[in-house]
Amino acid sequence: MTKTFFECYFVNEMSCFRGLLNVFFQILNILFCLAGVGLIALGGIIFMVLCTNDNSKPGQLVPILLVLVGLVIFYISITGFVGSCMENTSMLITYSVTLLVILIIQVGLGTFAYIKIRDEKIQLQELLRVVFQNIKQMKCYSTWPNQFVMPFYFLF
Repeated sequence: MTKTFFECYFVNEMSCFRGLLNVFFQILNILFCLAGVGLIALGGIIFMVLCTNDNSKPGQLVPILLVLVGLVIFYISITGFVGSCMENTSMLITYSVTLLVILIIQVGLGTFAYIKIRDEKIQLQELLRVVFQNIKQMKCYSTWPNQFVMPFYFLF
């Protein structure tokens, strides 16, 4: 005798919560799978448009990155969906390890970007200070209209 969907997922309180959680993960992974397919399609369309355009190079990086990100999202969502549907422990472990690796990479890249942006901001401020000091020393600003130099004069 086969069980219905309700009998499989919603037998008692704990099974009800587990069943709802399982259905939630399945729906979430289906949505991510569709997003991955959408990114793959969008990257392919952009690549085709850029290849048919006469004045652009065919090896543009953006559509290739879109396709790669779409493939990664598709792989992760399929792994989670199959693991959740079949209640396969190894697929769920693969899914969780993949998400953990992505989380670690994101934290590392975020830290690296924060440090680089801070360093670039300091270098830009120093460059602007030197440029405007040179402008003051050459007394070029007296021949220019004041609207070009005066808005930046507050920096020093």
